[in-house]
Amino acid sequence: MCLGGDWRVLVSVAALVMSGCGADERANDFARDYLRAAAEGDVKRLCALRTDRALRRWGGQAACERHAKGLVVDPPPPRVGPGLRHALNRKALAINPRAVELVHDDTSSTPDQARVVIDFGEAMIEDGHAVGGEILEMDLTSQGDDYEVARLGFAAFVD
Repeated sequence: MCLGGDWRVLVSVAALVMSGCGADERANDFARDYLRAAAEGDVKRLCALRTDRALRRWGGQAACERHAKGLVVDPPPPRVGPGLRHALNRKALAINPRAVELVHDDTSSTPDQARVVIDFGEAMIEDGHAVGGEILEMDLTSQGDDYEVARLGFAAFVD
């Protein structure tokens, strides 16, 4: 059977699909490295893996290293009251970085960004996707051949 010019289209589509899968896997690998550093308590590395903008929310690299604990979930915005701020910090500190799992099927990426979903034991998973409960979302920004964390925070599904 002769495909004529159609084979080029098939190769192009296959290359696009594979490049997306590669970027998703690269994002998952980065997230696994981040979680490993969290499990080891390497706050210096966790803060170093942040974008400059993310570090400004902490007050800079040194402030991030001083105040960050656990997975280094982003500090709540200033408009969040002290009670909720304390509850979110307590919740973040209760997460064991060794016990979390990536929800691989929910990882998505573009050439510039990626989003990784992390189940810390509160998500409802169906067919490989988080469909309810609570998750951690890690937003990544591409930096050359690697990523930096733009945001790491809680997300909940609306009932």
